[in-house]
Amino acid sequence: MKKVVGVHRTTGKMLAIVFEATITAQVPPAFSPVSESGHVLQKVEVSKRFAKQVKQVIVENIGPNILAH
Repeated sequence: MKKVVGVHRTTGKMLAIVFEATITAQVPPAFSPVSESGHVLQKVEVSKRFAKQVKQVIVENIGPNILAH
């Protein structure tokens, strides 16, 4: 998580919070960066969107390719 001060090009609103993560797996090899940003007053909504993206990467992209032992 990091704080960013600036103006969003499309909305004109100030960005105040950014969540970033890189989801990696060894088997199968996977590397998926995920990020979400929004206004600091909407941090709950931003964190929910971020968590949804992380879950989607794990469940839909990485999970089905993990071999069962």
